[in-house]
Amino acid sequence: MINKNPGDPISFTDIKNEFGMPPNKNLGAYRISQSVGGLSNLGLDNDDDTGQSHRPPTSIIPQSGTIKFSDFYQKRLNVVVDYYSGGDEEEGKSNLNIKTAYKTYKSGKVTVLGFKSSAPSITSGSKIIIHVNKKLSRERGEQGKYDQENSNITLRTGGAWESGTQLRVDVGGNGRIFGAGGDGGEGGTAYDRKGGKGEQGTSALGMAFSGDVHVHPGGQIIGGGGGGGGGGGARQRDGGQTRKAGGSGGGGGQGDDKGRGGEAGYKGRTNNRNRKKGKDGESGSRYAGGAGGAAVDNDEEAYGGRGGAGFGATVTMELNDGESGDPGTSNQHDDRPGGAGGRGGSAVRRKSSGISFSVYYAGSALVIGRRTSSSSNQGFN
Repeated sequence: MINKNPGDPISFTDIKNEFGMPPNKNLGAYRISQSVGGLSNLGLDNDDDTGQSHRPPTSIIPQSGTIKFSDFYQKRLNVVVDYYSGGDEEEGKSNLNIKTAYKTYKSGKVTVLGFKSSAPSITSGSKIIIHVNKKLSRERGEQGKYDQENSNITLRTGGAWESGTQLRVDVGGNGRIFGAGGDGGEGGTAYDRKGGKGEQGTSALGMAFSGDVHVHPGGQIIGGGGGGGGGGGARQRDGGQTRKAGGSGGGGGQGDDKGRGGEAGYKGRTNNRNRKKGKDGESGSRYAGGAGGAAVDNDEEAYGGRGGAGFGATVTMELNDGESGDPGTSNQHDDRPGGAGGRGGSAVRRKSSGISFSVYYAGSALVIGRRTSSSSNQGFN
């Protein structure tokens, strides 16, 4: 940053040291207009356009007409971290090194605005724009892997940026950051008749350094939907005969890697007069949660509970938890509860209480999942 205020002496050397040497040492060459990924008409230094809901970066240095030394007071070098070129990226089971923008910056996968040949090794005083304009996702992993509180993130900012760094995330019109959907819970049986809990979805974007998030028209940040809870099982003893009904499985949650439907109670066992198997839940999809399995009736004496639906939506909303399963019931009122729905993954989540962020998005953007700087929306690995 050119750390000088109006009235302080400022020289061409100050400007050159910050932004690099232009052709022919020409001050007018700093009036740049550059497109990077889905960001257009970037200047040498850029700040929020507060006239739009998603507040895109807009030049704060003249791009035409007169340019003078005083235009460079307190201006910063801008570096764009590249999550826009090349093909879509998915985090796989065999590669659990979660994507971190700081590591991408250090690897040199960046565009520097201006005339410097490379990004600075120390980012204090610079403005870092993490720009996503392709699909980033992660595999769901093995069942039970995501039981802990939203601990897995598709894209992290990284927290090692030096103090004095300005950080922003811009998701372009072709940008997609997806979490994985949670699996539906298993239906309850006569032996353990409580329905299983739906799994949690994973989160999309993790802020480990303070900054703002801007989702441009058409861009998407979608936390994985929570899986639905399994339905409760039921049992009735009557005249020495016992009738049983298994609970149905919960639906899988929304995700680019969809949550799987939960298995019914009495899985793999044949229905007979005394035992009624529940129904499996349906798997989710990229933009929809799976339906829970329907309730079952064993001769109107024992009723297996319906599985809860996995979360899914195609409109911006903050709560994306799976639905709870229904209890199983019997004429003896021997009820067994359904499982709780899994908590949905956050759209944007902070690592700790010292991190703050705001999210700005256009009306046509899609932002699903929690996205506030609250104590209930923090913590990840």
